[in-house]
Amino acid sequence: MKIQCLWCEYSYKIDKDVNLRVGSEVICPKCGKNILILRSPRVNTSINAFTNFFIIVILICIGTFIFFHNGHNSTPVSSSSSYESDLIERCKDWLYYRNRAYKLGREGDQKGAAEASAKMNRYYDDMRKLFSESEISSTIGRLESSTK
Repeated sequence: MKIQCLWCEYSYKIDKDVNLRVGSEVICPKCGKNILILRSPRVNTSINAFTNFFIIVILICIGTFIFFHNGHNSTPVSSSSSYESDLIERCKDWLYYRNRAYKLGREGDQKGAAEASAKMNRYYDDMRKLFSESEISSTIGRLESSTK
């Protein structure tokens, strides 16, 4: 089993015959600090596509939270369109970037997904400055149900 010290990053192997369980501690031969065993050596640690997708979704949620609380305003406000059509167009843009972020996340393009998520968050933040939460939610719901 391969072990890596979190303090000095020294890696070494322990014989398979040594019975280490989760919660056991070993001492790093290089720096002398205790290393806590956090997972069983039989656990497959490879990251699969579902895990990548889950990570992207979490990043989107974190990005949404950050943009809602930082007050970014980079989406231009259109004064030439009417109240209702302006909201509809903004919701269409938001849905486009949301779907793009999910798609890129599923494909493993984390940078592209993060960029689409940032744009999605900017659109939503700008909408919240001009429209109520219930107006935005109902418009997005109507748009999503009309495309199904």
